[in-house]
Amino acid sequence: MFRVFLLASLMTIGCGDEPEGDSSVDDTSDDASGDACDDPTPPADAPSADNIAETGAMVSCYYAPPEGYCVELNDPNNAAMAYSDGKGAIGCADAVVVTDAPCPTDTAIGRCTLPGTELRVYYPCNKYDELYDGPEASCDTMGGSYEAL
Repeated sequence: MFRVFLLASLMTIGCGDEPEGDSSVDDTSDDASGDACDDPTPPADAPSADNIAETGAMVSCYYAPPEGYCVELNDPNNAAMAYSDGKGAIGCADAVVVTDAPCPTDTAIGRCTLPGTELRVYYPCNKYDELYDGPEASCDTMGGSYEAL
């Protein structure tokens, strides 16, 4: 009987709570309630309203998070087309469109230079994280050159 008690006592030693400071226990969870993308903050320098002029050297189409990117179209014809036919005519129907203003750079995480006259700027909480495993992969898919910021 004493052996059973002793054996049971020895087996319970070491059982219980992990010692403080033990880093072998990973108690993080996938709970996104504290995730910054739940309530994303747009860049401080982001445009909040369309400002489309009939003439201009370039047009920026800003998509707030969770879309999280901006497109610069560096062709003067885009300004005239957006002014006369609406921003949907240049592929920016759901964006805030401004003439002769670059994409916001506050909080930008990367930039993709595409062949021709297009530049994309990416922000945290962007749709490309899920669609392409990140903006760099998206840029590569489009044949662009990615630069982390």
